[in-house]
Amino acid sequence: MNKIGIFTLSAMLAFSPLAMANHDGSDGDHCTRNHRMDLSKADKNGDGFIDKEEAEAVHQQNFDEMDTNHDGKLSKEEIAACKRKCSHKTGMHEKGTQAFNKADKDNDGTLDREEAKKLPHVSKNFDAIDADKDGTVDREEIHQYMKDHANK
Repeated sequence: MNKIGIFTLSAMLAFSPLAMANHDGSDGDHCTRNHRMDLSKADKNGDGFIDKEEAEAVHQQNFDEMDTNHDGKLSKEEIAACKRKCSHKTGMHEKGTQAFNKADKDNDGTLDREEAKKLPHVSKNFDAIDADKDGTVDREEIHQYMKDHANK
């Protein structure tokens, strides 16, 4: 695969519409902050745009992550593994979002202790998840808790 093909593939993965959409289907920064392409990190000079140099840096990082055997080439298997990983994460997020929305009876975007009872893991860890200690948890707090405790 030539450099243009690799760059195109990596750009498609990095700039996927799924990575730019919020979990509730609206445009938003939730997924932008939590998926492969974090615009704030890619925009090294802080001008609000990704220039060629910044895009190349993202491309290199994405390529290195995808090249699991570190041979400098992407095999069909490595590309397929990346697609499966991204697909699995998207499916898990969708299920979590649906469960959150179902539990959020007053549709205010947060769960109080009573609403959280519909999500046993959230209910059990409510105090730890409630980072701002306001007596409710939102999707950002849940996501951050899950991220912080993923490998524990």
